[in-house]
Amino acid sequence: MNTFEAVARDWHQYQAARWDAETARRILASLDADIFPTLGPLAPRFFVGLFPLGLVGVALWWLRLVVALLLGER
Repeated sequence: MNTFEAVARDWHQYQAARWDAETARRILASLDADIFPTLGPLAPRFFVGLFPLGLVGVALWWLRLVVALLLGER
């Protein structure tokens, strides 16, 4: 099944190679606690239909900001 959670976990596994172990743990814990309970079961294509194309860029910017905050880069 292709869900937001499955895609996000694949993304996390790919990105974790660039992060130290504690950063990877914190990001996954945050996803588990705050994102997956609500958005995890949804299909990724749901988000494309939910937002007009311009808002997809805003949503991606917001996601990058959240990750940067979790990494302590801002």
